[in-house]
Amino acid sequence: MDRIRFIHTADVHLGSFLQIIGDSLPTKVEKSRVEATLEGFQRVCTTAIEEKVDFVVISGDLYDREARSVQAQEYFIRECRKLAQADIEVFVIAGNHDPLRENQDIFEFPGNVHVFRGEQVEMYEVLNQRRVPAARIVGQSYLNRAETQKIHLGYKVPSDHLWNIALLHTQLESGASNYVPATLSELKDKEEIHYWALGHLHQPQIISEDIPLVVYPGIPQGRDFGEQGRGGSFLVELSRSQRPSVTFLPTAPVQFARVDIFIDRDGDVETIDALREKIARKVEHLLVKKDDKHPLEGYVVDWVIRGRGYLHNNIMEQPENFADHLISELRTEYGNGNPFVWTNAVTFRTKPPLDFEFEMENSEILLELDAVLKEFLEEPEFKEEILNRLGPVWKGNVNFEDHGPADDFRFHLDHDTLQELLESARQMILEGLIQGRG
Repeated sequence: MDRIRFIHTADVHLGSFLQIIGDSLPTKVEKSRVEATLEGFQRVCTTAIEEKVDFVVISGDLYDREARSVQAQEYFIRECRKLAQADIEVFVIAGNHDPLRENQDIFEFPGNVHVFRGEQVEMYEVLNQRRVPAARIVGQSYLNRAETQKIHLGYKVPSDHLWNIALLHTQLESGASNYVPATLSELKDKEEIHYWALGHLHQPQIISEDIPLVVYPGIPQGRDFGEQGRGGSFLVELSRSQRPSVTFLPTAPVQFARVDIFIDRDGDVETIDALREKIARKVEHLLVKKDDKHPLEGYVVDWVIRGRGYLHNNIMEQPENFADHLISELRTEYGNGNPFVWTNAVTFRTKPPLDFEFEMENSEILLELDAVLKEFLEEPEFKEEILNRLGPVWKGNVNFEDHGPADDFRFHLDHDTLQELLESARQMILEGLIQGRG
């Protein structure tokens, strides 16, 4: 088998906008809000050319269903023409956000772009830089927004001297059945497949590091706080003489970050000026330059103020005014920087001073109750019951992305948010008992 190099990306959602709050955004921030997903994809293509890869695979959701705009389609074709000039093929399957049934492409794709059909499994051979067959790409697109069939079981390829790469848009063992129900064992049982290029989950994950590799690349550009962290793609190298190499390459021009600021650590914070100084130190930490071919253009930050202290009492007298004042100052100071740090929101999770640890250490009843609460809150069945009882306003799934148009008016739960709700409930129970004892 010859050595091959390729880029694995997915869930580009080309042309969709970032969820950034603000009545009048600075020019740079507004440009990023509108164009960041486009630029993220452009960086993927630039990386493919720089790394001299043999091909690029896109494992579903190239477009977002609300954003299949003329601009997004034209941008995709323009970037693919650049790849064609470098003799790089592009292989695409449609996912649940851009199923072929709804596909209304108004431009003709260049010859190096291959979109898999939805009616049946298809297979392509791809040539390496020496123009000899080196790999096969197999896949099948979604025809509708849901695909309940195990289409991957129909992926049949020869087992010979060529690398076999399979594209699949799936949740993988999530327990749901609307997005190609598949299990890891089913994928690994297909021994003739060497690399499963998955899509649908928006965080990069290497599920299996040995052949067959099973990999999610995440999203090239996050669009909200459910997609925190740096977005990017994977550079994959397969060689007969070496272990597989899967390298994450950051491409996102903008990063969402939820940052905690504690008023009771590293010196108590007792005034809003002291709080602002503490935030300034966090900003400095964010802006430390990183060795990156594609540097960040900005951060979108939710500041979460936590901890116990006397500042809490002042904040609670007029919390909205406190938050608005802090947001305005932070946006003015950092919103036009290079990179910018745009304050999306400031949330107060502070509490009044309380010698909580002393009370806990001196009460066997409280210690026993705390142990029971911790064990109870970690039970999966209890968490599932909590999600059911929260009602339809909380519709975000903690495992995967599947937002519809109506979801803009709902709260989306991720693992961190659910855990924070449960931890807050535990804290409130214990504090209520301690304060009641006093």
